[in-house]
Amino acid sequence: MKTTTSAIALAALLMTGCGGGSNSSTPDPKTISALRTVAEAAPQTLNLNSEAGGRAVTLAEQPDDAVITSISVAGSEVTLQTADVDRPTVVDLLLAIEGSRDRIALQVLVENTSAASLESQVRTVLDSRNELLNNNEVVRVVGLLTNAQYMTLQITDSTRASMIASAPPCAAELAGAIAAFKALEDACPSDKQGELSDTELAPLQAAVQTAIDNTFSNAVTALNSISFAGNSTINLSVPPVTPTTFYNDERLPSRFIGNPALGEFDSNDNWAFDAEFDHLQLIMQ
Repeated sequence: MKTTTSAIALAALLMTGCGGGSNSSTPDPKTISALRTVAEAAPQTLNLNSEAGGRAVTLAEQPDDAVITSISVAGSEVTLQTADVDRPTVVDLLLAIEGSRDRIALQVLVENTSAASLESQVRTVLDSRNELLNNNEVVRVVGLLTNAQYMTLQITDSTRASMIASAPPCAAELAGAIAAFKALEDACPSDKQGELSDTELAPLQAAVQTAIDNTFSNAVTALNSISFAGNSTINLSVPPVTPTTFYNDERLPSRFIGNPALGEFDSNDNWAFDAEFDHLQLIMQ
């Protein structure tokens, strides 16, 4: 039987159509995951060169999340501006890779940096509760100065004892402060750090501050009543103190250490009182 040229050509065509010959199928597109962590309320530039394989990227979709207030793309870099956030927030972005059907699914974790600072202060306050609840700092200053007045015959022993006794908080004030500390601690366990919002922490910390101020009111009144005017033997400066002012917030909260009117931190971050208030150094250990 003869086989014509046209029959051979037809057979070759059919073989090609049925998968014979070379395979020219295109691989399926893939999604490449990426995660970047950024700060709130700040401009950020994110480099996706590794995920994009050195190629340029473009936004496949415009983000509709209000946390990203502006965004632009140049080459393999994404520049964006973040808004203030109340808690850690994840924003999803989808980007196309130039010359490829692949996509980059970028998750941007916007950290609540303001809450992180607030949490640090809260943790310091919780760690310092015994010192704060017992008014140890101001009570020690009252004791130092009234003893100096007594030893130089400026006041009587009964007056000295009365002033020292008036400095600690009364039972009701102490109970209120303990309750405020308990509420703050319950809301801010160590295993939830980084997850709490400003609006959750701020009022609880404010409640603790108010409670501490209440426990300090007697001590502040006693301290502000001390004067060495007319004392010919000794003249110690009485440090100014107000019920609502704390310094040194991220270490041991203090009404004296960190107060620029009383001294300063040296280059090694060690506190030193000015000469006028150097006598306070003896009891600030």
